[in-house]
Amino acid sequence: MKRFDKKGMLVIPDPRKQESPTEKILVIEECYCPKGHSLISDRVVFDKFKGILFKAKRQEVSGMIALSPVYGEKNRISLDINLVDGETWDFYCPECKTVLPNYKRCDCGGQLITFFTSKDADYNHSIGICNRVGCQHATIHLGEELLTQSLLESF
Repeated sequence: MKRFDKKGMLVIPDPRKQESPTEKILVIEECYCPKGHSLISDRVVFDKFKGILFKAKRQEVSGMIALSPVYGEKNRISLDINLVDGETWDFYCPECKTVLPNYKRCDCGGQLITFFTSKDADYNHSIGICNRVGCQHATIHLGEELLTQSLLESF
């Protein structure tokens, strides 16, 4: 971190904010359902970035969940539902109500749900997010490359 800014002023870190181990971050700016509807919404914003907004349903209960678009940041907001650790939920597009598809089984026993980063619903350009509340597992596929947090930090 720089000690002085461009004008020679002393830079003092805000103790309320944690320092990132890397200055590089990956922000999801495009995210779609299988039918091509955008899941990025300005209805919810995380640190100036538009969030990923989708519908969640479990038995007869449904509501909305918003996730931070910053990879590795685990912030979420739930609207009209209470999320209890260990529960699994089905995810839907809020516009067309299409079920977001399962990519594969998560290590925790839940399912990695697919959010596409291109309108053509290509699994080679997708995000996998576990549907089990409390599980922090997520993956990003960029072409033939599977991106993990450790790979991001090595860029």
